[in-house]
Amino acid sequence: MKIRILLVDDDSDQRDMLTGILAPHYQVTVAHDGHDAQKRLQKDSFDLVITDQVMPGLTGLELTRWLQSHAQEIPVLLLTGLNSFQLGFEALKAGAADYLIKNRLNPDELLFTVNAVISQRDLRKERRLRLTDMGQCGPAVDPVAHSDASRRVIHLADRVATRDTTVLLTGETGVGKEVMARYIHSRSSRRERPFVPVNCAALPATLLESALFGHEAGAFTGAVKRKLGLFELAHGGTIFLDEIGEMTIDTQPALLRVLEDHSIVRVGSARQIHIDTRVIAATNTCLQEAVKNGRFREDLFHRLNAFPIPIPPLRERREDIPQLIDMLLQRLQNEMGRVHQNRPKTLSPATRDRLVRHDWPGNIRALRNELERALIIAAGDEIQPDDLTPHVLASLDSGDTPKTLAEIEKVAILDRLSENSGNRTHTARQLGISLRSLQMRLAKYRSNGEST
Repeated sequence: MKIRILLVDDDSDQRDMLTGILAPHYQVTVAHDGHDAQKRLQKDSFDLVITDQVMPGLTGLELTRWLQSHAQEIPVLLLTGLNSFQLGFEALKAGAADYLIKNRLNPDELLFTVNAVISQRDLRKERRLRLTDMGQCGPAVDPVAHSDASRRVIHLADRVATRDTTVLLTGETGVGKEVMARYIHSRSSRRERPFVPVNCAALPATLLESALFGHEAGAFTGAVKRKLGLFELAHGGTIFLDEIGEMTIDTQPALLRVLEDHSIVRVGSARQIHIDTRVIAATNTCLQEAVKNGRFREDLFHRLNAFPIPIPPLRERREDIPQLIDMLLQRLQNEMGRVHQNRPKTLSPATRDRLVRHDWPGNIRALRNELERALIIAAGDEIQPDDLTPHVLASLDSGDTPKTLAEIEKVAILDRLSENSGNRTHTARQLGISLRSLQMRLAKYRSNGEST
């Protein structure tokens, strides 16, 4: 599920500019002033509030103080005017997670800071989880393993969990690599320390090294103060480097140094800092091919590949699908409040059969999105086959698999779009086609009566 950001600004031009930067990566809701923000915060849940300081009625600083007393767990990123360093420090004292000088703001710096604030929020949550709490969060961590293929994966994970060996998880997008990484962490001696997930493809290449290893004040434009990197924040625990194949060749030597001598160097510094952090990496690409093509260092690949665990796609472990469906249905309806209202929905036998027989190119993530959509659309208490997306039905009605190249392409596009929660820019990039080409195909499906 996408990170939800509430953007608060009375300046429509600045709201549009910031939304344009954030929307491809996060789910953005806008509020026109501080009072509007208070109303939205009382109705909906958010992962981060980004607010301008100077607004009529309620300033950003006042909104920050209000949040400290009403929703302290939501971090605030304050935008201040030129050279408003004193105001920035006042914001930190008031409880803001960070501040940015908006006149000097650039997209890379904004995305970097948002990612850092969210990561620090997640770290605080992780630190609150003690061994006595593991019973409550166990179902969310433990992977489903009814099939022989999944049991083999669990066996490997259990064997390596008690070691500090670097693990490389491989598999298609959406197979549950982060769930497996959390499982390994929860079975390790580090389970009471932080688990820090990092998506190496989510940050611009120019800022990934700073995010991982930190930076000193003045290291680059906009670095007005020292910031600890995610490796330091994960000290004593586990760092999960997802989509490691997207790490640029320039950043890879610094990661190799961590794996070889357990030390980091902040950007803008020459001092080595010892860290005790276990590395679990994951990729949905073939790193051996990346090595052959010169995009990935061979020595780094061998360091990461100390203990490889391949995770099979969902179509190769169909025995897991029924329990996954039940688990996801319960989790989704808890989030929607349906279970609390005693109005849970169930699947008809025909619907369950169709879901089990579908090939799920988007794997567990696509299955979750399909169930979430069906819960919203279904009119009665039982989800029927007609409540499923047409491309899931089409792939089964045509003999379980698409017959023509056009059908194969359509199923692949719509599954990937569902996996990305409708984000067309990300979908086009992953499919290797232009955004315009994707939009033309979707328009064609709509004209043929296909829901997108």
